[in-house]
Amino acid sequence: LSDIFEEYFRVQLSAEYIGREDFTNIYRFYHPVVLKLEEEERQAAIMTLLYTERIGKADRLIKVWKLRMKKLPKVYRKWLEDIRLSRRCSDLEEQGQCHEALSLINRLLVDYPECPSFMKFRLRMLFKTAQSDEDWQMAKDTLAGCLEKFPEDGYYLKYFGDLLFRENRVREALSVYAYARSRTKDGVIWMEIEKKVLPLLEEDLGLYRSLLEMEPMEIIQEESGPERSIDDSGSRLAFGEFEVLFDREDLENKADQCMKDAESLIWLWTRLLPENRFVQSQADLCKAYRAVSRKQLLSLAASVERNLRCGSRHVTSRIDPEADCRTIDSARDVLAVIWERLGYSYPLARLRAELILTDDASDQEKIEERLVRFLSHPKDHPAAGKLLGDLKLKQGFVKEAFGYYIEALYAADFPFLTMELENILLEDLRQGEARARKLAPKQDMEAFLDGWLDKYGSLEDIQRLVHRLSGRLGTKEGIYTDREGQG
Repeated sequence: LSDIFEEYFRVQLSAEYIGREDFTNIYRFYHPVVLKLEEEERQAAIMTLLYTERIGKADRLIKVWKLRMKKLPKVYRKWLEDIRLSRRCSDLEEQGQCHEALSLINRLLVDYPECPSFMKFRLRMLFKTAQSDEDWQMAKDTLAGCLEKFPEDGYYLKYFGDLLFRENRVREALSVYAYARSRTKDGVIWMEIEKKVLPLLEEDLGLYRSLLEMEPMEIIQEESGPERSIDDSGSRLAFGEFEVLFDREDLENKADQCMKDAESLIWLWTRLLPENRFVQSQADLCKAYRAVSRKQLLSLAASVERNLRCGSRHVTSRIDPEADCRTIDSARDVLAVIWERLGYSYPLARLRAELILTDDASDQEKIEERLVRFLSHPKDHPAAGKLLGDLKLKQGFVKEAFGYYIEALYAADFPFLTMELENILLEDLRQGEARARKLAPKQDMEAFLDGWLDKYGSLEDIQRLVHRLSGRLGTKEGIYTDREGQG
């Protein structure tokens, strides 16, 4: 019963069930049957619902009141009939009888002038039925009047984008679509915008990737540089601005300009398709190139890995596995760029990215074979050893993993790799020490110490490692000392 009711209330109290417009203000419509209203207030409530695009709620409210009234007043019967006619308009549209639907909605607008729901439906029918230049001019004039009354309504802005698209002003249309999507919660409008822009996605992403490849790869060795990130404020959006970005001449720094253009391009697509995980991962690629500090890169890597692991369990994995695999590959591209900028060679950076979500034993064996081949390359030997350690740890071979870690530490040839390996070893030493202190008063420590420290080798090996880590331990000799002064 607990499971059943948990699912029931999850649905009943969801924005999808209640409606996005009313979810945050649901108490305005909470238990209307117990409210005592005067007749004037009742009629005002119905008109408010009709003129705030909540026709379905107005219908339900009238039917609730009908149960308590001996006879439904004439005005209520008229509303119910008009609501039925508005639904008849939708039925006619679905049957392809758009001219009949347009005629019927015009009749309703006589009784309900400037009612937003009816105005929107009329505009929709005008666009669907327009064929001649005269028809299109009427649609344009109607849209202009709607935008004059409701300049920030995403529904009308979407049709403005359709007009620009029809006139082959594609870039301006995309900017308008992006703005329109942010100004409405109408799921149908979102779907129509997505259907319109998706055919352009691949071409724009190809341009985006080519612009990114013109950015010189800078290896970040230390923590430095000013903070810089993609502009997410939304203030940059303006009709036609996108075209201006690509029409500049005499650029002082072509590479930097290409990066700005790429940034603007992907920024636009994240607004057009904010729920598309593949597009969002492509935006992360731009951030990976634009980051100027190790902190930024590591923060981005953590975010990408977290989204990647969550995305692997996403419901779309079962609906569209091809799209989901594409998103995973894109996220791995981002991680590969991050690890390359932190010092790994690109082949090893890519292998490191592939290790994520690689749980199949045969796939792990293939990655291991490729990593082993890198051990024969002096330049890649330390980084390959570190990744082999990660793989062995994932497979449960702790002693082998730490053998690779320690060997890689002594040969590490770039700062980030050294830091990673030191962190792994120090964290294990600190956890082991904490557990040893906790167990010491209760049991014989020999078995625990053997199990914990065996992976580090002999006592001389441990002393050598502690000396190597001395700078990170905070003491000159690098030796831990307890309260009694014992090493």
